[in-house]
Amino acid sequence: MFLELINNNEMIKQFEIEKGIPIPPKPKNTKYPFQRMKVGDSFFVPYSKVKNKKIIQSTFYIFRKETKLKMEIDFAEYKTGLRVWRIK
Repeated sequence: MFLELINNNEMIKQFEIEKGIPIPPKPKNTKYPFQRMKVGDSFFVPYSKVKNKKIIQSTFYIFRKETKLKMEIDFAEYKTGLRVWRIK
């Protein structure tokens, strides 16, 4: 929102300052379902969707840092992909 003021035949745009508007929350990792997982839950990622487990691990560590959730994951590697479990 802005107010338009005319000064010396020029249009000057001046933005209105507003207070008390909350910042919307950042979306939390939507590619993998870490936030919805309970201890013992798992999901499978085929290698066609991810090259190796390091990609999922780094995504998980960023997610855990942003959400401050105390959780851990473990992996099993198969010929066709990776299975990821929530273990804590």
